[in-house]
Amino acid sequence: MTDFCQRGGSFGPKRSGYYTSPGDPTNGLVIYDFNNAGAQFFNVSDPKNPRIAGYFAPPTFGAETEDWARSNPTHGVYVEYDRKIVWLMTNDGIYALSSESLLGTPNLGIPNEPFRTTAR
Repeated sequence: MTDFCQRGGSFGPKRSGYYTSPGDPTNGLVIYDFNNAGAQFFNVSDPKNPRIAGYFAPPTFGAETEDWARSNPTHGVYVEYDRKIVWLMTNDGIYALSSESLLGTPNLGIPNEPFRTTAR
């Protein structure tokens, strides 16, 4: 295989994340769910010359798997910019991705305010 198009199934951008992502986006970095190609990290700091800065593609399923599951193994990406973690939703689970070179050192501690509860 020389590219994701040969992997079979749908190839192309699906979602660029959600507007509720906490923290500030990394300048020039856009992350898309790309169906059969997993999470694609694009450097768009030069809009006239965008390039793939990185990717993560989960394993594909075998021929015994239903065609709908094999053709579109990934469904969405959610980025926690403040914690430097990318969540990739797939048919076989949710992956927590990090890249020190693209996002910085991930914060694997307990999330801040939105998830904190207090006793009443």
